[in-house]
Amino acid sequence: MKDTTRKIWIVVADGGHARILVNVTKGGGLAPIVDGRFDEPHPPSREIASDANPRVQQSSVRGSHAVEPKTDAHEKMEQQFLLRLAGHLDQRLKAREFEGLILVAPATAMGFLRKNISPALAKVVVADVVHDYTHQDDRVVYERIKDKLPL
Repeated sequence: MKDTTRKIWIVVADGGHARILVNVTKGGGLAPIVDGRFDEPHPPSREIASDANPRVQQSSVRGSHAVEPKTDAHEKMEQQFLLRLAGHLDQRLKAREFEGLILVAPATAMGFLRKNISPALAKVVVADVVHDYTHQDDRVVYERIKDKLPL
């Protein structure tokens, strides 16, 4: 008898790291997909002063009350990373590599992803889990999301 498990991808992401997992079988846990790891090479620390961080530089100039930009360089890098991730997922959906999607991300990243995914991708999202599990192993992620899998 054929297993009728739907191919659900679980995307575990934050602003600089992501991995894509797939449900193996009913109750069988998760496995990484091939080429399912995304990492941003060494995003800049928020504490390090640089030319790209006007918030840090502003404090060193007396009398300057310039308006701070809404997003700093670090946030911009995170948003660009998440946009690339969303584009990649959209391409893989068009290739029919998965049928459903569970997004797992901290609140800021989740909000940005939800606002920036395509309508087609939004239709296949079966659940959102607002939590940062990027540094947890796949077994922990499975335990946290298994009730969200539509099997």
